[in-house]
Amino acid sequence: MASDLQETVLVNPGSGEAGQPIIVTDRVQNNGNAATGAGFRVGFYLSTDNFVSTSDAFLGSRLVSPKAVGALSQVNTHLLIPNVPPGVYYLAAFADDTNAIVETNESNNCAVQQFTVLPVPPPPPAIADLKEIVVVARKLPTGSLIIVDRVQNLGIASTGASFSVGLYLSTDNIITTSDIKIGSRPSPTLAVKGVSQVSTTVSLPPSLSPGTYYVGACADDPDLISESSETNNCKAGGTITIAATTTTTTSTTSTTLVAPDVKEILVIGTKLAGGNLRIIDRVQNIGNTNTGAGFSVAFYLSTTSPVTTSSIQVGNRTSPALAPKAYSQVTTTVPLNLLNLPPGNYYVGACADVPDGLTESNETNNCKTKTGTITLP
Repeated sequence: MASDLQETVLVNPGSGEAGQPIIVTDRVQNNGNAATGAGFRVGFYLSTDNFVSTSDAFLGSRLVSPKAVGALSQVNTHLLIPNVPPGVYYLAAFADDTNAIVETNESNNCAVQQFTVLPVPPPPPAIADLKEIVVVARKLPTGSLIIVDRVQNLGIASTGASFSVGLYLSTDNIITTSDIKIGSRPSPTLAVKGVSQVSTTVSLPPSLSPGTYYVGACADDPDLISESSETNNCKAGGTITIAATTTTTTSTTSTTLVAPDVKEILVIGTKLAGGNLRIIDRVQNIGNTNTGAGFSVAFYLSTTSPVTTSSIQVGNRTSPALAPKAYSQVTTTVPLNLLNLPPGNYYVGACADVPDGLTESNETNNCKTKTGTITLP
């Protein structure tokens, strides 16, 4: 009496690329008249012909616990296709490939199925990908516009050359190079992840019709840089309103600034036991548009008031993007005992948007100083 292990099911995905993972399903059953008495291994092999043996390329294995008469084991096994040339191969599952179990029949331990190794596709070309990520406009007393735009190279290679950024007005929020071009500015060559942010002053066309316009920018608007994506080069910012007042001889135009304005409105600093400092701060966007991105709030100590970004920075925290009138209030613990500050009296303060990543309508209200001082140590 002896056991008889037989591979009765083998399923593979049929094809895959060299070096990539696959999942193979196999089922082994003890069709003998005695239990195996011990556990055993199922090995997986890859061969160039359908006469697969344990001398062929070993892909991996799984362990099977002892099996009674008639018992079976079916499992999904994760394997890795070896780095072999593309072509047709044969994948096999061998029950008891190490011959640990005495069987009545050793010829039915293997199940074989055809498997195609596919050519590995070539890597994408190493080219740039320019994306406009910030566009903000502000009216000057002269009636001109200051447009701040930021373009970044998100590709996997340098742009290889400088390029132009076109500035546009549009009656809708989909900026294209077919809209009203009101100016341009140059950008230097950008390395991978490189950024160019510039403030450009442009004049409004005297023939501009009254109405509401979106201000936008298009990176590489002459389309001279090869890119992996040409769909993200343009971005719309806020809107301006052109209002016409007609007399017998003149007309006037006006613009409305659309920009965020983050303001620190509350700072509370409390010295805790153990040398820590607990700071509660609240920052609010009092502007008329979303900040567009999260930003950092930095905490400072200063021997004089008010606190500025030139004071002693002792910590920071992150604020999420804020819609108009929205605020972020957080409690932060700062380990003062690790900073080795000289003894004395210090003012506690917080400054929003450090280091100045947002373009705001007002940059003078980002910092706030707590009334009174704390004493160190």
